[in-house]
Amino acid sequence: VAAAGSDSNSGTDPSTPWQTITQVNAQSFNPGDTILVNGGDSFSGRLIVTSGGTFLHPITFGSYGTGQATLTGNGTSGPKVYNCGGVDFVGLTINGSGSSLTAGGTGLYYDTDDGHTYSWGIVFNCTITNFSNGAMVGADAATGGFSNITISNCSMYGNQGGGFGSYGSQSI
Repeated sequence: VAAAGSDSNSGTDPSTPWQTITQVNAQSFNPGDTILVNGGDSFSGRLIVTSGGTFLHPITFGSYGTGQATLTGNGTSGPKVYNCGGVDFVGLTINGSGSSLTAGGTGLYYDTDDGHTYSWGIVFNCTITNFSNGAMVGADAATGGFSNITISNCSMYGNQGGGFGSYGSQSI
């Protein structure tokens, strides 16, 4: 994906990149797929990942070229991994539109509400800033959730509610 790309391109090579996060969201990905975003470019639109990979064959989102690419989300929230596992984020900047006093949403969100437990996710060498929460991992159902999510070598700052959090559903 590159700012100088086109959503009518194949998106399978740096010489024919897509242009928008909307086009990325319209695709189905398979275990082992890698989606690279041009370093130094900035992209708005919330990335929603609904197909996952495995530990050995994750779906990986990262930067290529020089520097980190920036994902700015939808104004309040950044990428969301929803009801799947095996999704990695490497070398990206995820930047919200808030400040430490006015931030909204979550920068990177692993979320499930279907009662299943999903495994594997790596967040490495990312910067997540200007949200209410930098990164969250949680479950909205009484059962299920995530295991083996690793966040390392990341910088999370300017996030009003905190850098990292987790939650689970409360059953009464």
